[in-house]
Amino acid sequence: MRLFGNQNSIKKMKYILLTVLLILVGCDRHLNNSGEPISRIVHLKKIFMENPDLISKGFQFPVGKDGSANGYYVAQGFQKRNKRFGGNFHLGEDWNGNGGGDTDLGDPVYSIANGIVVFSGHGGRGWGNVIRIVHSYPQNKNQILVESVYGHVLDMFVSEGDHVKIGEKIATIGNADGLYHAHLHLEIRTDPDMELGGGYAPNTYGFTEPRAFIRKNKDLKVAGNP
Repeated sequence: MRLFGNQNSIKKMKYILLTVLLILVGCDRHLNNSGEPISRIVHLKKIFMENPDLISKGFQFPVGKDGSANGYYVAQGFQKRNKRFGGNFHLGEDWNGNGGGDTDLGDPVYSIANGIVVFSGHGGRGWGNVIRIVHSYPQNKNQILVESVYGHVLDMFVSEGDHVKIGEKIATIGNADGLYHAHLHLEIRTDPDMELGGGYAPNTYGFTEPRAFIRKNKDLKVAGNP
């Protein structure tokens, strides 16, 4: 009896194993010039390095004229526990128009900074339409990546792979397919390689308070931006 079979069988097994490996990493990996898989983070950093105009020179709020947030308030803040969701922490901020209810339905949503759209589509029940954008900004000569997540939006004006500028209209405020009153759920993630998740979790590792982050990084000093 031949333990490993003939050469054709071995080649077939190698092909199957390689196919399985590509399936497992394909959704979150890209290939370098040699055809080898690289992480999504490495891939995104390469795009930013090749497109320096995409480096963020500052951040703004996602609502209100000129990103001022005027006319809006945060109805549910970051890290707030919610009994409806098992007492877990809220991972973002819920932005509402001052009129309350659905008065902000259809209001414009703006990108908080220059960046690359990594997802634009339906996020499943509880999310409705979602846009995810990765941003790059300098910090102590390092290239830092963060991700902004815009949840419950109605209309979407960008697609995966698009390059966007700060203040660009990317969506309109929605209501998660009628599940909630209209509002924008905004997250800022310091780990941009996470799954979408559910907007609540037992801890807030990998997330940061949107308002505090935006205010702190409103104006950034980068090359060509004194």
